[in-house]
Amino acid sequence: MPPRNPFSLSRDQPDLVRQERTRNRQTIQSQLRAAVQKYHDAKHTGVSGPTRLDAAYDAILFCALAVFAAQGFRISSGPGHHRVALEGLAATLGLSSTVHDELETLLDLRNSKYDGFDSVDEPTLKDALQLSANILSSVSEWLKQNHADLVATS
Repeated sequence: MPPRNPFSLSRDQPDLVRQERTRNRQTIQSQLRAAVQKYHDAKHTGVSGPTRLDAAYDAILFCALAVFAAQGFRISSGPGHHRVALEGLAATLGLSSTVHDELETLLDLRNSKYDGFDSVDEPTLKDALQLSANILSSVSEWLKQNHADLVATS
């Protein structure tokens, strides 16, 4: 089944996705700044692999939140809200099923920290950083094309 966009998700899972009355440019800009900061944190080699992986994942999550907000939706916290965020991001950006699967795999790996994993190998980190960079770039381009009024001018 193809990923659902934020509108479909709000209809199918109203407990996790709700439509807002207005779009808040400041919130979207804040989410994008957080995404960029997390991406830079993920590239910092002075911290552990799991911390870097978390940061790369968080960069993608903040991108998803910005994409939802740009379309007038908000994701509530609750079981499954990260998966919903990634699904809506994939649908909105028109990501391939392969990239959507990569996002899901990164989420699963990130969630394995709750089972006590203590290391992440370099190839996995490299893949997570590349995925994060690609999503940041795609979201930036999507915003410029579809919501130029929400993109910072400086």
